[in-house]
Amino acid sequence: MSIQNVRGSELTDEETGSGCVVGESSVNVEPVMKIVTVQGLLILVMVIAALLTGLFIGSSNVGWVRAYSGLAGGLTCLLPGLYCGLRLQAGQDVSVQDGPDVAHRAVVQMLIAEAGKWALTILVMLMTFRFVHPLSAGWYFGVLALTFGAYILVPLGEYRRQRA
Repeated sequence: MSIQNVRGSELTDEETGSGCVVGESSVNVEPVMKIVTVQGLLILVMVIAALLTGLFIGSSNVGWVRAYSGLAGGLTCLLPGLYCGLRLQAGQDVSVQDGPDVAHRAVVQMLIAEAGKWALTILVMLMTFRFVHPLSAGWYFGVLALTFGAYILVPLGEYRRQRA
């Protein structure tokens, strides 16, 4: 499929370098959703590990505190990331046929989604510290750091897979 430039001559997708056909989105949310999926799996593994450590210590109460602290830490990262991905997906009405505003609108969508993600992260942290008692700080921040690590490790794994 081809599109027309300002002078009316036809340009193919290869000539424009966009890789998008008319009506196709210029914002790719697949990597964001892949990261959120990996984060969900990491949270699940860490909550199970917290429960198992409680069993080995002999105090199921300690295991439960660690488990819900880890869950709260993971959700502090996962929920804002999910919001960001859904916000980007909902804003996929930006297409090649929209003209020269495409790049500007795509960047604005990305910035709005990221600002919302930061705001949600702060809100979830504040709510956790206010309403979750007792809280195991080590497990909360450990799982939080681990799930934030998915933002680095998933794209790095994709890069290495493409190079191989």
